[in-house]
Amino acid sequence: MISDSFERDPLDAFEQDSAGTTGVPSRVSGRFLTDLFRVLDAKGLPSSKLLGDLPIALGEHGEVVDSVEWDYFVEFMRRLSRAVGGAAELERVATRLGPLKPTRALSSLAGLAASPRTLYRAAAGWALRRAMPAVETKVTRTADGQIEIHAWIREGQRACPELFHFAVGGAQAMPKVIGLGEAVVVAEIHEREAFYRIAVPPSPNLFARLGRIVRTLFSAGDVLRFLESQQLELHAKNERLRRANVALTLSEQRYRALVETAVDVLCEIDREGRVVYVSASVEQMIGYAPEQVTGSHYRLWTPEAWHDRIDEVIEALFDLPAGRATQEIVRLHSADGEPVFAELTARTYDTFAGERRVVCIGRDVTERAPSGNVRQATQERAATASRTKTDLDALIERALGDVLLLEATRDEFVALPPIDEEKDAS
Repeated sequence: MISDSFERDPLDAFEQDSAGTTGVPSRVSGRFLTDLFRVLDAKGLPSSKLLGDLPIALGEHGEVVDSVEWDYFVEFMRRLSRAVGGAAELERVATRLGPLKPTRALSSLAGLAASPRTLYRAAAGWALRRAMPAVETKVTRTADGQIEIHAWIREGQRACPELFHFAVGGAQAMPKVIGLGEAVVVAEIHEREAFYRIAVPPSPNLFARLGRIVRTLFSAGDVLRFLESQQLELHAKNERLRRANVALTLSEQRYRALVETAVDVLCEIDREGRVVYVSASVEQMIGYAPEQVTGSHYRLWTPEAWHDRIDEVIEALFDLPAGRATQEIVRLHSADGEPVFAELTARTYDTFAGERRVVCIGRDVTERAPSGNVRQATQERAATASRTKTDLDALIERALGDVLLLEATRDEFVALPPIDEEKDAS
């Protein structure tokens, strides 16, 4: 195993003379951030929204005018990770961003020998060191075409695992700058350090290709290294699938916990009226376990007098475009025979298979139901309102009639002769 020492690397001369380096571990190069922000903007990830209230000064043309505090850069990377949907998406975003200016500059150096290993050494030992001195790296060549990189954040600086995830995508895309395909990267990422094992594509250099052919013909070791490279690629694919499965499992567990612990009942009904899912809180509402309710028709849980109204609502929802919602108060059967009244909010949606479903959220309103019968109380209130309206109309009509009669006879009252009070007195 051959270890590369950057203290003896000729590329160090570029770092020592470069104005791009900050030289301060607690700061990040403004040039690097300027190019990063512009590439993000071009890919539909506006950096201005991610910056928000961060004190990072931008110039007239959107350039970062000065080096930036490491803590502010860490906060920006966390916002970027949340914006794209997590660590796995952050790696994919970095793969699609394309080369930044430092990468394009050092690619000319690696292109002289068309060596991917030189490219990674230059990126880790020169470009990264110039852009953010808070990150240190060590590159080790483990076999022909394979590289290991150990990266860590200096003591006293804030942890930034998001940067390490972002670097996975950058490491995969790195060989593209010299016309090669993507590398295979297996990463082990922690809070303050990361380990990368990289299988890089073979160099297109003619002498390199001839050398590989000769070694393959006369050395079984190269065949073994080729098989190891293939095994590494399979391991990388398996690792990506494993991480995606873990993320999916965690997401499913989170949503299931939210549904199962909610006080309200969540219920899903198909077009045939069958209950295909009901949450655990249904047992608290009506006394029946979810297993007893699932698979049955919703009519089984409502009195016959309510069937027509519920059927009408459900059928109307299925006929309307997905996303329409309605709200009803219904009576439900309970295990102890006591009436239970639930306020149901129903909305339709289409499954991935294109099947229309109705999702109901039920809330127990029995305690708020007057005289134990919400439907009867609602009808009585409607009848009372109707009678009140009729009485009010009659009252208004009588009042208007009196006014009109008074208006019609006003002149007659005015024309009457004055009363002679003295005559009346006599």
